[in-house]
Amino acid sequence: MHRAEYLLWLKHMGIASGGKLIEAIEYFSSPEEIYNADKEALTECGMFNEKEIAYLEKKDMSFVAGEIERCNRERCYLVDYYSKFYPKALREIPEPPLMLYVKGSREALMKADMVTVAGSRSSDAYGVSVATSIGSAFASKGEVIVSGMAHGVDSSAAMGAINSGGTVIGVLCSGMDVDYPKGSEHLREKIISSGGALITEFEMGTPAQSGYFHLRNRIMAGLSGLTVIVQAGEKSGALITAKAAKAYSRRLAAVPNPIDSAMSIGVNSLIADGAEVIYDIDKFADDYADDKKSEVKEPDTKKEPPAVKAKPSGKKAVSEGNTESDNMMELISYLKDEPLTPSELSEKSGRSMKWVNSTLIILEVSGRVKLLPDGRYGL
Repeated sequence: MHRAEYLLWLKHMGIASGGKLIEAIEYFSSPEEIYNADKEALTECGMFNEKEIAYLEKKDMSFVAGEIERCNRERCYLVDYYSKFYPKALREIPEPPLMLYVKGSREALMKADMVTVAGSRSSDAYGVSVATSIGSAFASKGEVIVSGMAHGVDSSAAMGAINSGGTVIGVLCSGMDVDYPKGSEHLREKIISSGGALITEFEMGTPAQSGYFHLRNRIMAGLSGLTVIVQAGEKSGALITAKAAKAYSRRLAAVPNPIDSAMSIGVNSLIADGAEVIYDIDKFADDYADDKKSEVKEPDTKKEPPAVKAKPSGKKAVSEGNTESDNMMELISYLKDEPLTPSELSEKSGRSMKWVNSTLIILEVSGRVKLLPDGRYGL
């Protein structure tokens, strides 16, 4: 079997964290070795719970054959974390997808210059106009526009880019063969015919659900060096994309909105919290391009997929080290009994508030914790 088949089998186990599976693959040296491992080895590695071990022990590959057939019908590629087509910027986030389903140009994913444009689905004429202009301006500078495909700001920015001869990556929160958002067929076709691509981490046939939007949003932020929020209400999902961009140390910009508009609350709050302000779209795009040219380019080695390592001697669990995944699991463990505030988590863990807050943002973006109305975090 090919690597992609083993990875599909692993992904179908249902673990949301691509980071955990990538660590397991590195520990066992390859996905095939996980497939061939017995219960003792799976238990001793310390990376899987009882339910996951039961799944791995069955070695049932029936889903894989059917999924590959569905991909072929949809003319969809499978791009895994170790593929040359996998976006380098996405490898840098804490919870990268193990596998991407891609329809259109895989080569578009290899482009280093991407800008995410996001905002309200219920955008007004001002939001549509600004989003279209932003998509056009950055596309004219050679940036690939990343869109969440939603009606309103996201789709307007995408069309602005396409109409200016640019490339768009559309990130879905459903399976590739699911008609969501409704009425997006024309935009999908335009993205593909103009040299772009549609991508998703969800299996074929997966319907869009509210819990999947934040997973999509982390990919949107992870692909780009800059995220631009055009319009966003107080509880807009675009604010999750903004949180992710900040957590990933990517640039974040926002468009000022009229203070009497409900769609201004979220975006104006981003500006108050330090987001870059777009007063002049063309000038901002020019300045951003100039900033990138003036940056000293470091060797790109850290963006390469990690070499698959041999198992550590003595069968010590990878989780004994202080990996990023371990740190996140530590914080999650404190929330199993009851929701806690960041300060309570800091006290329990002995970690700084800065570390706790940044880790909570990453966990929230990846859907592993929830911010409750009272300011506490829960599972």
